[in-house]
Amino acid sequence: MTTFTLHKETVQSCLPLSRLHIFFHFICVLFLFYYRINNFIISYPWILMTLAELILSVLWFFNQAYRWRPVSRSVMVEKLPADEKLPGLDIFVCTIDPEKEPTVEVMNTVVSAIAMDYPSNKLSIYLSDDGASAITLFGIKEATQFAKVWVPFCKKYGVKSRCPKVFFSPMAEDEHVLRTQEFEAERDQIKVKYEKMEKNIEKFGSDPKNLRMVTDRPSRIEIINEEPEIPRVVYVSRERRPSLPHKFKGGALNTLLRVSGLISNGPYVLAVDCDMYCNDPSSAKQAMCFFLDPETSKYIAFVQFPQMFHNLSKKDIYDNQSRTAFKTMWQGMDGLRGPGLSGTGNYLNRSALLFGSPVQKDDYLLDAQNYFGKSTTYIESLKAIRGQQTIKKNLSKEEILREAQVVASSSYESNTKWGTEDSHMASY
Repeated sequence: MTTFTLHKETVQSCLPLSRLHIFFHFICVLFLFYYRINNFIISYPWILMTLAELILSVLWFFNQAYRWRPVSRSVMVEKLPADEKLPGLDIFVCTIDPEKEPTVEVMNTVVSAIAMDYPSNKLSIYLSDDGASAITLFGIKEATQFAKVWVPFCKKYGVKSRCPKVFFSPMAEDEHVLRTQEFEAERDQIKVKYEKMEKNIEKFGSDPKNLRMVTDRPSRIEIINEEPEIPRVVYVSRERRPSLPHKFKGGALNTLLRVSGLISNGPYVLAVDCDMYCNDPSSAKQAMCFFLDPETSKYIAFVQFPQMFHNLSKKDIYDNQSRTAFKTMWQGMDGLRGPGLSGTGNYLNRSALLFGSPVQKDDYLLDAQNYFGKSTTYIESLKAIRGQQTIKKNLSKEEILREAQVVASSSYESNTKWGTEDSHMASY
């Protein structure tokens, strides 16, 4: 076990036995091929069987990398700096089609992100609506209003299931056990307000025109909330034109990177799929135990949290929970050079995402407009992330929103390196 300032790394105790098994299996494979070579028969069944064994042996050999040095990690959240000294965090949620991704489900994800256990003045939530549907904008406003009563309730009673749909379902019945009458009274009031939010969104969505996606439109950025009791909430609908490539989800995430860089410019970002929710409100602080650890922070580009799935059969023979990925492959890669980046639940170092290694020289900023576009205000935010200067505070809210619409335009990435050498891949 290796103990750092803010976290611990533990190599799995069964490692010697696992390596012994790998060695024994490898010897058996060698004997198998020795037999095949010395008793070679020219017949199609023999050749096909030998070829099959060769392919499976090669696959087995490369898969042993995941089992060579699997590690697990634990964090020491209590050693983090005080809340006022924690860095900013921007959370990205992407949606596009309200018929395939129901708005109520998306808003549950947004509310669970708003309610995370992190200082409200350091947290910003960005919802990318790539369909520009009227119901998504209506839904985010309704969800924000509900969050103003939901967040204080969660903090007051230490609620762990901060997705309201889950909290009011049988999956979180443990949250309701051994509670006071005051809690039960407030819970019932909150439930009425949640059901009202659901009904309002469903009623608004009953009109087909409110579900319609607009694929030819200008950009629209709207700050839904800036009041201090809950985090900042921003609605982003980037410009899309049929004549220009939109680059799918990667393009939407790149737009969020630029828009958030102008508004909040948090050093770290969290990407969450709209059909998932934050099941552990302390995950942000857990991630900071890696990013802020003075012994390892300069080597860490992202912290990947596993996905959890509910309502699955106990006899999950097809591994719908992805246990192979998160409990074997991810831990095995973590023991080598780090796990792969999943599509959701990843905390990213904004600087590493845009510039590469945090210790790399700022070569990109020497030719910033070629890499990041012509917005000088956005380039200043990049320099702030790299510690070269602080963000200018003399821009009004209207000026920032106007500049945000510029960086969210469909032509902004033209003749730049967006989606190729920095940021998210174009077809993410």
